[in-house]
Amino acid sequence: MASDRSAPQRESTMGEIRRLLDQPIYMLSFLFLAALFLGFPFLWSSRAFRLHGKIIITLLVLIETVLIFWGFGLVMQWVWHRFHEF
Repeated sequence: MASDRSAPQRESTMGEIRRLLDQPIYMLSFLFLAALFLGFPFLWSSRAFRLHGKIIITLLVLIETVLIFWGFGLVMQWVWHRFHEF
């Protein structure tokens, strides 16, 4: 019976998530500031952008992700060499 009571609450939560995904500013913030490439399923299920927009955003997020991982690799390489100097 407890699951019967939580069904409307779950539906309202899903409705709120859907509403956020369908707003371009929240979707872009989520992709570029938090999720990177892990947010692609949310982008492609969002109704906030048309197909061409989704393709462009996907490419931009991929470029951003590569740059972030490349920068992370450079920092790790620098740290590795710093620790091995001792």
